[in-house]
Amino acid sequence: RGHIDVGFEENGAYYMEIYNMAGEMLVSEEAYGISWGKDLNNVPDGMYLLRIINSDHKFELIKFIIRH
Repeated sequence: RGHIDVGFEENGAYYMEIYNMAGEMLVSEEAYGISWGKDLNNVPDGMYLLRIINSDHKFELIKFIIRH
């Protein structure tokens, strides 16, 4: 709905980026530990892309939908 939660396999440092489908970065922040969450109630309905980058500079992309 208006919140995203992510759990990591390892306790560590991660860099989180959220983009809309136009390629505009909406969120850019660091996360530490085994989980991360973000309130996205101010973001319009639609499809988004979450990029998670670990300390080894490997990344994973996750598509998700916001529907209020």
